[in-house]
Amino acid sequence: MISKEHLKTLKSRAPRGYFKRILEKVDVSERTVSNFLIGRNYREDIHLAMLEVIEEHEMCTQHIREREAEVLKTKRV
Repeated sequence: MISKEHLKTLKSRAPRGYFKRILEKVDVSERTVSNFLIGRNYREDIHLAMLEVIEEHEMCTQHIREREAEVLKTKRV
């Protein structure tokens, strides 16, 4: 089982559209994902999918920050 506080933390770190992205990763109904997200039922596959979505988002965000820093430090000619 996962605590409601932990779910709240995960949801706060999840990107916009995370619900749909979780659905794309697991073969379950919207209701099943919704029940997981409100803490009604625990599903390991949904938990792992949510972690993957957050991880992908954070890696993408980090890549953007690195690229931006690289572009901004180059001098204009």
